[in-house]
Amino acid sequence: MERIVLQDLRVRVRLGVTERERRRRQTVLVRVELVPSSPYPMTDRLQDTVDYSAVRGELRDLAGSRAFHLIETLAGSMADHLKDRFPIAGVTVTVKKFPYPDAAYVSYTTGRGER
Repeated sequence: MERIVLQDLRVRVRLGVTERERRRRQTVLVRVELVPSSPYPMTDRLQDTVDYSAVRGELRDLAGSRAFHLIETLAGSMADHLKDRFPIAGVTVTVKKFPYPDAAYVSYTTGRGER
């Protein structure tokens, strides 16, 4: 099955359970896997596929639009947003956050539609 993957997009977002944590934007990494809604084109034309540059912009805009308490909410909002705006049959979003010096990261993965 065809997939488009945007790996480790750096996104600045107000994120955290406490108000103090949400005061400053922090960087999270986002992985997005998109399943095109129609068989993948072999036309070599941008209009026949999912524009991953536009996907990137939508994710950055969404992350900057408000504060989020949980990475679960951020990932779910991103998945819903992309599913509503692009011709995709499915999407999987993983958000990685870096809150602890003794752990590489904390992540959450969610999906919508065909995966």
